[in-house]
Amino acid sequence: MLAAFLEIVFGFVYTPVPFLRAVLVGKLTPYERRLIARGYAACLCFWAVVIAVVSHFGWWMLLFVGLVVPMMLAGMLQTLNKFEQHLGLHGQTVLGLTRTVVDKHRLSEMLSAAMLYSDYHGPHHRNAKILYHHLPHATPCALASAREYCPVFPNIIRATVDMLCCLANPKVGPQWIEHKEERRSRVVADAPTALTPQPVFTGSYQD
Repeated sequence: MLAAFLEIVFGFVYTPVPFLRAVLVGKLTPYERRLIARGYAACLCFWAVVIAVVSHFGWWMLLFVGLVVPMMLAGMLQTLNKFEQHLGLHGQTVLGLTRTVVDKHRLSEMLSAAMLYSDYHGPHHRNAKILYHHLPHATPCALASAREYCPVFPNIIRATVDMLCCLANPKVGPQWIEHKEERRSRVVADAPTALTPQPVFTGSYQD
């Protein structure tokens, strides 16, 4: 829950941290590591120059209003969009782990096109090679081949409301159900039964 809160409110700072961890622990070639190191070095140099210029001219309020606030809003919207696509789902396949929005209203189609049809998210994960503008046409075929229930919503608002109900327990993936079942089995196995002799207190309490 703390991670979900931090990613929603401070996503523009928090989200790069897991990506950096993936870089540090990932199996990358030396060439890939050099490219990534150059990218981080370029970011550090750029922000060092920006902060130096802002500090010299005293443009802190301009920086905050013109850059920091839009970054916070953009990070928040991106995180909510990501959560809307996956949070709270525990399916066994990519289609069962992804909320897909199929909204045929004209304004909704314009919004979907502006987002490069990312709301057709299940088919995108099912076959990442599908070109984004073909996702609406590929969606019926992808859903027809599903092996489990696929959460499909008539609009993005319904999908978002469904996601918001999961924020109290922000988990994704079937492993959480498996862990719960394992714990339940372990508790049942360890629980005393009527055939298990129970200790009986025969002494006396003293102050």
